[in-house]
Order: sequence, then structure tokens, then C-alpha cells
Amino acid sequence: MTRPPYPVIDAHTHIMPWDQIRPDASATMSNRPDFADILAISSDPDRLIRYMHACGVSHTVLINYLSPDVVGFTEETNDYSVKIGERLPG
Repeated sequence: MTRPPYPVIDAHTHIMPWDQIRPDASATMSNRPDFADILAISSDPDRLIRYMHACGVSHTVLINYLSPDVVGFTEETNDYSVKIGERLPG
């Protein structure tokens, strides 16, 4: 892969606590062949950074959403994102 001569910023990175997800929503998402990787990357800031760098991304903007009735994510999702973000450089 050829890297561009400028920094790449991913301004739409969903990061959330997968242990909050409702079983029906999890069943839908867990069919992805890369689901285990998504879980690992979402819970480990160091792995997230390694993955970003491997993809040529220099910075990311973490986002999440609250959806307790549909997916299961409560306001604790915001705290989770803050904890992950605190571990990321700059």
C-alpha cells in the first residue's frame, strides 16, 4: 500500500464497550469474520494504535452513541470512550 504524503485522520471511529451490547444485536454483528479483532481492538488502546498505524492512520476521532433500547449502550459508553481516549497519544 502506498502511503499518502500527508497525515491521514480517521474522523469517525466507533469505540464502545461491547460487554453492554444486547444479545440480539450481538448476534447480528458477531457474524462478521473479523468480529474477534473488533472486540480486541475496541478494548485495548495499544492494539487500536497498532491497527491505526498499520492502516496508515495517524490520528483518530473516537465516537460512540447511546442506544440502551436498541443496541444496549448506556451513558457508561461515554466513560468508556474517555478511558480509551486518555490512553491515546496527542
